[in-house]
Amino acid sequence: MAQVSFRDPEGFVVAGSAARPIFRVSKPEAAQRLLTLLDTPMGKQMVDGGDFVRTALASPAERRAVLDRTHSPQGAVVLEHERVWLPTYPSEWTRGMLREAGLLTLRLAETLLSQGHGLKDATPWNILFRGAKPVFVDALSVEERDPCDPLWRPLAQFLSTFAYPLWLDEWKGVAVHEAFNGRREGWRTEEMYARIGWRDRLRPGAFSWITMAEWMRDEAKEETYRPSAVRDSETARFILGRLFRRLRRTMEAASDGLERGTSWSGYQVFCHYDREAREAKRVFVAEAMKGSGDVLDLGANDGEYSRLAAEQGARVVAVEGDPQAANEIWRHAHRAGLNILPVVMNLAQPTPPTGWRNREQTAFFDRAAGEFDTVLMLALLHHLTLTERVPLCWILDLAADLTRRTLIIEYVSPEDPFYRRLLRGRDHLHTGDTREAFEAELGRRFQIRRQQPILDGRRHLYWCEKRIHP
Repeated sequence: MAQVSFRDPEGFVVAGSAARPIFRVSKPEAAQRLLTLLDTPMGKQMVDGGDFVRTALASPAERRAVLDRTHSPQGAVVLEHERVWLPTYPSEWTRGMLREAGLLTLRLAETLLSQGHGLKDATPWNILFRGAKPVFVDALSVEERDPCDPLWRPLAQFLSTFAYPLWLDEWKGVAVHEAFNGRREGWRTEEMYARIGWRDRLRPGAFSWITMAEWMRDEAKEETYRPSAVRDSETARFILGRLFRRLRRTMEAASDGLERGTSWSGYQVFCHYDREAREAKRVFVAEAMKGSGDVLDLGANDGEYSRLAAEQGARVVAVEGDPQAANEIWRHAHRAGLNILPVVMNLAQPTPPTGWRNREQTAFFDRAAGEFDTVLMLALLHHLTLTERVPLCWILDLAADLTRRTLIIEYVSPEDPFYRRLLRGRDHLHTGDTREAFEAELGRRFQIRRQQPILDGRRHLYWCEKRIHP
């Protein structure tokens, strides 16, 4: 059990094993404020509707254990949160996910305003995804507000971490997940102003939130700042409500980005899958995934097999390096209500641990270890061995580490035209890429239950069960 957050002076999060709930050590007044709010009809609606993480007091035994292990004051309160399966971070999201997380933040801010509360911060790090649906998890971000205060304190943070990354993606081609690399707090207004040209600076949203703000920055000296207030609470609520509606329109107007092409558009055709081969592959994978449990689809490309698994009732994480393809997976899952969580990530350069002392956000493969019953590696192996030059044995080691039970993997032979395209004349480096060598390495870690050739034997599908070594 380890402390995994520290930025809120009113409390911190404590996480244990994957099977355990998440605990939060809190100051008594902050915990009471939160629990009172969540017990109102509005609070229950937020939780039951899936917008806000389910929260309760920890049992006396759990409270003692958490306080003892974290060396916390005995007067502290311990809250218990539901565990959201497989947390992901903004540096792994698609633009659609960030947009939806921003809309959730504004929806909660508007709801809380009606109850005399607000959010002390507005950042995507407060949000996780249950499949394709966002859920607000930073429970102590909720605070009572001065009823006569018309300012939303987190406005600059919201713009920096929600609006600006979406605009960079849309206008400058900086994918959302890239916008957060090394930038937990997003992009400052002056950075955005310098990054975009006059055409973008004069866009309706950008002119207000970037250009005018930058022009007025020198006048807004810190020493001249005074807390602002109006005479009555009704006026303050009106001003804040208008601001939230304006921000919501800004978020809703952000392009979903789907007019752009993706490197995986037409992939099935480009890779010479004819209709018969594609159907044979689909039937094979569908049979192997019956009762598959939780599924990790590595190299999901267009998401066809992620959807197939989700339609069979599985929880699915779809890892794809192309942000546009991953965004299309998210959009389809979100609209269809499928339990698919996309992750934008290059498997050869996976998300590392980040944050203070590399302890705030854990590495992706550390989060994924032991979480999946089935791993899919379809039309992926040759990309890793040829393009990324990862040894086959290491790839199969990774598969064995990630799955509790089943591996469904596709082998592409050197005779395949797409293999030849990726090889680019480096035949001498891959003389050992034979099916016999692949099956020998596979057999050391897995028992092959079934295999099937497709495309005249240029590709082979394997349904494997993990060997349990004593």
